[in-house]
Amino acid sequence: MGIQGLTRLISDNAPHAIKEHKLENYFGRKIAIDASMSIYQFLIAVRQAGGEGQLTNEAGEVTSHLTGMFYRTIRLMENGIKPVFVFDGKPPTMKGGQLAKRKERQQAAEAELTKLTEEGGAAEDIERQQKRLVRASREQSEEVKTLLRLMGVPVLDAPCEAEATCAAICKAGLVYATGTEDMDALTFGTPILLRHLQKAESAKLPILEINLQAKRNSCAIRRNSGAIRRDSAHFCLTRLAPSSACRRRSSASTSPTTSSSTSASSSAATTATASRGSAPSTASSSSSSAATSRA
Repeated sequence: MGIQGLTRLISDNAPHAIKEHKLENYFGRKIAIDASMSIYQFLIAVRQAGGEGQLTNEAGEVTSHLTGMFYRTIRLMENGIKPVFVFDGKPPTMKGGQLAKRKERQQAAEAELTKLTEEGGAAEDIERQQKRLVRASREQSEEVKTLLRLMGVPVLDAPCEAEATCAAICKAGLVYATGTEDMDALTFGTPILLRHLQKAESAKLPILEINLQAKRNSCAIRRNSGAIRRDSAHFCLTRLAPSSACRRRSSASTSPTTSSSTSASSSAATTATASRGSAPSTASSSSSSAATSRA
């Protein structure tokens, strides 16, 4: 189903998790590829000269999926990549609502296509509706499996979603990465996701590599740095730069103490002065008494 906006979210919050590479950089790597997604892409992209419908054989049977898979797989193998194609199994029960919506959109596209054909609509509009009707059938998937086996390429049947199985064998270390345009593979936990792997060479698109662990590390650093900034700000506000209200309260609370201290200091000074003044008097009295006694 895909996750809309996930690539943009990762690029904004964890830019180091996304890198661009050339196809030859994956020489010697084993890559699990979502075959069902690839078949759909070929049915859309591989068309007759001038874009007039899908490729067909003499019997009128569609061959776009076979032509696309054959040449793209050869291209991967020529660059030293070892592909493992994984095919969808039974769709999950939770996907029932999404499948129903797809069927409704397909019926709407069929009605629009019929209307355009009858009214002589523009060729671009007719082609757009035809692409919306494209669905990879079970028979087409079986034909691609046969082709890949004849080419000596490993084929796996997933129990459910193909991208989930790709993610599982990638996490197990059996392959280097998952090759698909479906971002669901990241939610299934694939360590590395490769996009644009099956794009035409003429498109000249770099391989987009998304590293899940790098994304997690980047987000963790961002969270930790945010916590550090919050703690530092709190320390500065509460310890180094108290607010004016705190200063007012502090000065108000220390005023009585200051007054009492001043009074105490004054009393102590007076007492000391009195003590110093009375000492000579006492001494003189004592001297007078002593003189009288001797007399």
